Amino acid sequence: PGLMDKYFSRLYNEVGLSRDDIMALGSMQPGTPGQEFNMAVFALRTSDYSNGVARLHGDVARHMWAENWPMLPHEEIPIEHVTNGIHLRTWVAEQMSNLFDRYLGPEWHNSPDDKAAWSKVYTIPDEELWAAHVQAKEKMVGFCRRRIALHRTRTSGIEMSPEELSHFLDPRRLTIGFARRFATYKRATLFLRYPERLLKILKNEARPVQFVFAGKAHPQDVMGKDLIRDIVRFAKDNGVEDRLVFIENYDMNVARHLVQGVDVWLNTPERPHEASGTSGMKVLGNGGLNLSIMDGWWDEAYSSNVGWAIGRGRQLHDYNRQFDHDARMLYDVVEQQVIPMYYQVDDGSIPRRWVSRMKDSICELVPRFTARRMVKEYCEDYYMPAFQRCLRLCDGEREGVKELDTWRRHLESHWHEVSILKVDCDSSDHLTPGQEVKVKAKVRLGSITSSDIEVQICFGTIDQNNHLELLGIIPMEIESNGNEALFKGAVKVEDSGRFGYTVRVIPNHPLLANPL
Repeated sequence: PGLMDKYFSRLYNEVGLSRDDIMALGSMQPGTPGQEFNMAVFALRTSDYSNGVARLHGDVARHMWAENWPMLPHEEIPIEHVTNGIHLRTWVAEQMSNLFDRYLGPEWHNSPDDKAAWSKVYTIPDEELWAAHVQAKEKMVGFCRRRIALHRTRTSGIEMSPEELSHFLDPRRLTIGFARRFATYKRATLFLRYPERLLKILKNEARPVQFVFAGKAHPQDVMGKDLIRDIVRFAKDNGVEDRLVFIENYDMNVARHLVQGVDVWLNTPERPHEASGTSGMKVLGNGGLNLSIMDGWWDEAYSSNVGWAIGRGRQLHDYNRQFDHDARMLYDVVEQQVIPMYYQVDDGSIPRRWVSRMKDSICELVPRFTARRMVKEYCEDYYMPAFQRCLRLCDGEREGVKELDTWRRHLESHWHEVSILKVDCDSSDHLTPGQEVKVKAKVRLGSITSSDIEVQICFGTIDQNNHLELLGIIPMEIESNGNEALFKGAVKVEDSGRFGYTVRVIPNHPLLANPL
């Protein structure tokens, strides 16, 4: 409170609110003594729109801030989502870019979110797509070798010979990459949980696998730096430095080489701590496949034909059990699915099942996770509606603000007069899928009019505790007006199971951003 008075006291009179009013806007429990001012709560309460940066992140945020809307069901807490996206051309390798130019035309970079344009990926011959990917991988291997040689010279003063350097990484091996911030929740060392399984994979000369790691920890993050040390030490202690490498001085250039050249991009955060993540999106246009915990963007992107999931989203309450479970799932997928598919070369030329999955991943995921799609969603769903509302509120002598304030004060004074008198439906307790249920509701309006409200049917499934899990909301139409108005609507039951509905009344005004 003291800091609020110091920095915000001049605003109290300017905005026409008292100190207590301002403090309440930033309080988790308005009116409760001793509450600290919470900037996140203040932002949520004073914003027309709020969003997470992935579908799962939006859901997690609704759980986190549910206390601010105690009367609302989880699904209606006003926090939506716009999933992050990446600037495609920044991350696509030259080899893949040239291939897309030939087979997709200019649409792939002019309209990267155009799904129809990306469907042309299936016209690219398998051999050409694989060749472009291998060339990008060879370039990545060359880059990593140069970085390894520089590190050796800097730390020991000894230059590596071309012969010695040629043993580090091999573009013919299945290559798994991991490059990002070394924050502890990202669990970079999950794969070290079972060292015997890791060494068996690394030392299998028939179906060899190699890992390329890169990243940085915050200078003050001792635990994050320890994760990097653990990876480097494991490789050295077990004599696998040639196929388990860590690239120093992580920056955008390092990231670009890795996302352009790896076969598989590994992502192992502790669900649901990854808000979105974008590194896995950057491999998509390069033909890389994702192997990830079902968290962040991958929770909505994954399907069995575009990559691999670790753990299926299962969340345990014990951190060590979760870590062990996810590590086992990771190795099961790598050993039983990833490695066999990569090395399955039926016709003696290229791994066609793998290339087929590359095409599915490119076609289905690239247009969904571009910055162009993201910006369009922000503009169409948030910025433009907010801008249009602002214009209407501020038109003339701020007539819209005055109108909305007068309406709000009237509604607050008379809302207690509104009540739902009766609800009827025309069906029995037993319905068949596809059957429509017609609902009517009689509502007492008191001193307000039917245009001041919206009557809605809220419908959904009934859980084992007889709670309604919201599936949808249908506005009802007015059938007869008056102090006791009659509203009608209909709900279609699309599936079998236990379904229910309820009717509610909410405020309605064209200048109101969010009636809830």
